[in-house]
Amino acid sequence: MIVTLLLLQSWVPVSSVYFGMNGPSWSLACEAFFYAVFPFLVPRVKRMTVASTVKFMAVIYVAAVLLAVVLHVLLRDGPTVGILYVNPLYRLWEFAIGICLAHAVSKGWRPRISMRWAVLGVLVAFAAVNALSTAITLHVGPFARLPMSVLPNDLASLVMVPFFALLIAAAARRELDGHVTFFMRPWLVTLGKWSFALYLTHAFLLAAAARILPDTLNEALRYGITGAVVIMAIGFSGLVYQWVEMPLERRLRARQFPARVD
Repeated sequence: MIVTLLLLQSWVPVSSVYFGMNGPSWSLACEAFFYAVFPFLVPRVKRMTVASTVKFMAVIYVAAVLLAVVLHVLLRDGPTVGILYVNPLYRLWEFAIGICLAHAVSKGWRPRISMRWAVLGVLVAFAAVNALSTAITLHVGPFARLPMSVLPNDLASLVMVPFFALLIAAAARRELDGHVTFFMRPWLVTLGKWSFALYLTHAFLLAAAARILPDTLNEALRYGITGAVVIMAIGFSGLVYQWVEMPLERRLRARQFPARVD
């Protein structure tokens, strides 16, 4: 509990620690670490040219792929979740790519891909990841030889990150060029603001519903109740955003950027 309150739980490669109390909160330990290295990373990235930034992103990605593959081969059924998936030091590569992407786009870099193709790329990659995971789970053909029963989340992330990066860059390009994109719709922007609160609270609500509901419910009713709980979770996340997240953010910003007195 103490390491969780100190946002250090993801540094301990033990599932009862990094998934303890509230499972999704492991990511807070990563974010705390990212914010700590942010002041040291950003000035170095800002000194790079656009071409150097794009190359640096590619190098980071290749290094992450090689590291993940090597560790999975060496550890096999070992604690890969604690060492890779939730580990702040390993997840730093995604944060670094995000910073580099923002810098490159702000300096005029535009990916040669349209929004339509970027969205299609994400959908195809998502379908491929799920198909691969299913093939591994069902031991189809050569996938039966892999030392895993399902595609690990860290490997799935390695597949998805480049496609999401292209989608973000393509959407940013459209908006910077003055075009209105689907992602600018007010209801989507609102859901985006609520999403972090939803991520942190949904596990509590689903666990509470599972404890309250009897095990004798038929499958159709279970799906219906699950849908209702999801809707309730979204509404609850809006309240958390409005009454907890926003006030805390205002206080933090006020301390960091105090009002000027002329």
